[in-house]
Amino acid sequence: MRKLKKQSKFIMETKDIEMLNRGFEIIENNATGFDLRSYNRQLNNLIRLYFEKVTGAKNDAYDFTDFDKKQDLENAKELTLINVVYEKALMVCKLGFCLNIEKDIEWETEYKMIKAIPFLEKLIKYKMEKYGNKILGDMGLEIKGRTSDGGVITQQKENATAEEIQKGEEIFKDLKKSGDVIILSNNTDGKIN
Repeated sequence: MRKLKKQSKFIMETKDIEMLNRGFEIIENNATGFDLRSYNRQLNNLIRLYFEKVTGAKNDAYDFTDFDKKQDLENAKELTLINVVYEKALMVCKLGFCLNIEKDIEWETEYKMIKAIPFLEKLIKYKMEKYGNKILGDMGLEIKGRTSDGGVITQQKENATAEEIQKGEEIFKDLKKSGDVIILSNNTDGKIN
């Protein structure tokens, strides 16, 4: 069994990326179109089989059947389902890269995974296309336009609450660190903050 990697030394090996991408391609091919419920069931099986292979025994600790029933995922709203499928896909990636699944990963590590694993990026893009206005609205922002590469141009809502603004600032601070966002101020001198 491979050892867990420390995140500060996290390097994605090509063979791990290829293996994960093949697994996610199989999941997508087994579904009829973009089917989040099918993705969820297949991810449950993949996680369970992984732990059975590693431990050599059935491991109910990572059987999500009861979790799915308690959350009523077969009848859940799509946004809830997207979030659950994304978290399970992220867990599969953590397993594939030998990261500790019990701990949250750093944003930079998650960002590297999103860029290397098209399935994760597809889920995020779908979520933003369908629910971006709501998500950004919860951060005190409104979408003013889109860039040619799929980015969004936002502006602070006139009626944004202090809580929404704080939430948005925290998220954008992480995004700015990753280099995936440029924040322009509302000033008129044209300088980038």
